[in-house]
Amino acid sequence: MDRRAFLALATAATGCGRAGPGTVRHEQEVPVTDSDRIVAEFFRACERMRADELIEYFAPDAIYHNIPLPLLRGRTAIWHSLAGLSTRFRRLRIETRHQVAMGEIVMNERVDTFTFPDGAEVALPIAGVLELRGGRIHAWREYFDLATFQRR
Repeated sequence: MDRRAFLALATAATGCGRAGPGTVRHEQEVPVTDSDRIVAEFFRACERMRADELIEYFAPDAIYHNIPLPLLRGRTAIWHSLAGLSTRFRRLRIETRHQVAMGEIVMNERVDTFTFPDGAEVALPIAGVLELRGGRIHAWREYFDLATFQRR
């Protein structure tokens, strides 16, 4: 994503540049884009932790990068990572606080709550960026504090 597209997306997400001081802003229904809908469906599916279901959302040459961890390239590597969810965690709850989409770029702010087999939970704030191509995830980057996750 080039700088101009990023700034346009950030401006749309925050409302910057739309209303000046003293201006009353009215909430409006914003149409849901296909990319927005696909990503929302994907994260609902993530809660089921089924790698065979989740991998269908990815393009063959996709990348997945939890930024503190090594980048995964291709569906096979991504599938192996997703398959580990159901063995490492008893439950995964995803609360999407905000999500914005522009074309095939979707950005969200989430809190993913992981429940470990012993019942311990970690609520992990995450900022995610997903790039879609042809309705499939081509790139998925997650930004979070690994120390928060490791503190369980």
